[in-house]
Amino acid sequence: MDHEQAAKAVAELARQLSSPARVRILTLLATEGPIRVSEIAAALDMRVTTLSNHLSRLRQTGVVTVSREGRHATYHLASARTQELLGELHAAVGTSLTIRHIGDKIDQNLINARSCYDHLAGKIGVQLFERLLAHRAIDANQETIALGPHAEQTFIALGVGLTALDSRRRKLAFACPDWIEQRHHLGGALGAAVLASLLDRNWLRPLPNTRALQITQAGRKGLAHVLGIPG
Repeated sequence: MDHEQAAKAVAELARQLSSPARVRILTLLATEGPIRVSEIAAALDMRVTTLSNHLSRLRQTGVVTVSREGRHATYHLASARTQELLGELHAAVGTSLTIRHIGDKIDQNLINARSCYDHLAGKIGVQLFERLLAHRAIDANQETIALGPHAEQTFIALGVGLTALDSRRRKLAFACPDWIEQRHHLGGALGAAVLASLLDRNWLRPLPNTRALQITQAGRKGLAHVLGIPG
């Protein structure tokens, strides 16, 4: 797929997601797993004829697939990436996507550690955020994050110099909702600097063709030493 074709495909996906009804359908499939048309209609209080039109559009876009058994049609999300995208969109507007069948749908590497824009998310990201709070490297007031009394020594141990951070162009730090863990990880300039340092130190290693990150043996030892994160 060339750049022009890719742009058209992204634009078409965005067009489909501009419909609240179609977002509700996709969210239901993401949270409940494969589900029959009649059950989708009942859950969303939507007429079957209207629902069928929306499902047809989503099927043409390639974000859902259908399997048939006799007269019954069961719809599925086409890929885990669609579920991931929905989770990120919900998190962006401050809502949550509760995944009930996550083990079968999302790559375990994404669950463990992944980039969220330019900061660290996943189990390791959430653990890091909570240990930074416990060590008083950061202080939290709801979603507002400030540097704590032990900030300098803790972040230096992570390879981050606080004086080098540019907080004029972006927020220094904020609690970013983690759509899989249903908790928070560290965002903002500080979160970006931490992830960059962990990658530079080879404590985390990016996996090809995905946002997933793999923690290295050096990373396990380093994070355990600095923050007491279990290896």
